[in-house]
Amino acid sequence: MSSVFADHLLKSWITGEPLGLIKKVIQRYRILSPGENFVVGVSGGVDSFTMLLLLDAYNRKFQLNWEIIPSFVDGGFPGTNLKKIVQTFSRYGFKIKVLKENIYPKLKKNKKNICFLCTRGRRKALVEEAVRNYSFKVAFAHHKEDVVEALFLNLIYNREFATMVPDQTILQGRIHIIRPLYFYDKVLIKKIADFLKFHPVSYTCPFRRFSRRMSIRRFLDREASGRTQIDNIFYGMKNIRWTYLP
Repeated sequence: MSSVFADHLLKSWITGEPLGLIKKVIQRYRILSPGENFVVGVSGGVDSFTMLLLLDAYNRKFQLNWEIIPSFVDGGFPGTNLKKIVQTFSRYGFKIKVLKENIYPKLKKNKKNICFLCTRGRRKALVEEAVRNYSFKVAFAHHKEDVVEALFLNLIYNREFATMVPDQTILQGRIHIIRPLYFYDKVLIKKIADFLKFHPVSYTCPFRRFSRRMSIRRFLDREASGRTQIDNIFYGMKNIRWTYLP
């Protein structure tokens, strides 16, 4: 982030609730320590932009000496405008590393488990980038709504009560997937992006109609569209009444 823009940001309301929530996640779950380097997955969308910007602002405010490596995975999807993505982040002072991963051609051959295969391919590219930089952490921009969607996906399709967690280990514990936006909701994320005049650079997934996640999202938009309902589900996961479960 450019120093002029950073100074402006650190004198704004962003240092209140937004950075306070980042601090809450970091301190409660100990996902980051001073002096670390880690990869931040960016997509060109609002969520990952907000995460990158807040992490950079938090790093500057508390002088944590992090080395943040923003990385975009180019999966070969039609409509991806790499030049525009790189230029958009560059305007805010971020140099994005582009990682090539052969995802789209593989998905065209296999119409089953598309979201899973796409996610796995992107995660693989980001983890490999972390390893190249002698890091063992990758940050994803999942927020409250994503956590709730994952809960319903696992219940309905996998017959298990499970969801995303703020610090998830993979590869026998060697790599940590961290989620700094764990306590954020879409309303706050959009408010931050609007304040910063960020316009997302994204594309429409050609396999969108096959997505189970989209079905769950439509269901939640219909039945639990308010912030209160999402909070009820999100915090209800820690308020389990065991005597009413088999």
